[in-house]
Amino acid sequence: AVRTGAGIGPGGAHLYLAALDGTAETSAGLTVAELASLLQSFGAVDAVNLDGGGSSTFAVREPGDSVVTVLNHPTAGAERPVANGIGIFTRP
Repeated sequence: AVRTGAGIGPGGAHLYLAALDGTAETSAGLTVAELASLLQSFGAVDAVNLDGGGSSTFAVREPGDSVVTVLNHPTAGAERPVANGIGIFTRP
């Protein structure tokens, strides 16, 4: 299934985010146990499985760019409107 997860490294020094595809065209996706194992392999010691399916969208705006790029393949081929999300921003 399509999965979104977040994990924290030892002492809270690192945040790991993953949005993993699971559409028939791209891959079978992950089970919750596989997501946990993946986040652990990144270095996470605590993790959470977030909403999945069409709510799983991983987007970035590179420094200096004015556009946001979606990096994964959301279910149904487009982002789904959601009420909340996780944002990471740099200081100017």
